[in-house]
Amino acid sequence: MRKTHVESRIPNLGERDDLSVGLVTTFGRAVQVARTNLRMDEVVSIGAGGRFDLEGAPVGEFRLRVGSEQQLRAGEFVAELPLTISSGDNAPLELRLR
Repeated sequence: MRKTHVESRIPNLGERDDLSVGLVTTFGRAVQVARTNLRMDEVVSIGAGGRFDLEGAPVGEFRLRVGSEQQLRAGEFVAELPLTISSGDNAPLELRLR
């Protein structure tokens, strides 16, 4: 399975500083990516300015879930967005929550 890097930002988080993201397959199965400390995990924290990186993300069609770490680990979320990850360099993404 080919893997790549995706740099993303969600600019309209508002006052929320407790949110994380999780990548899932189109069937809802959690996908592991490398966290900033290079440990593999299914949940990645959102940093300052709504920025996060999905390092070692697989190529394909996915859903990006946004929620607290507890919500994501329980299969729950506050928002879910479609995400296509291409091989090679992915342009930085700017995603907006509704």
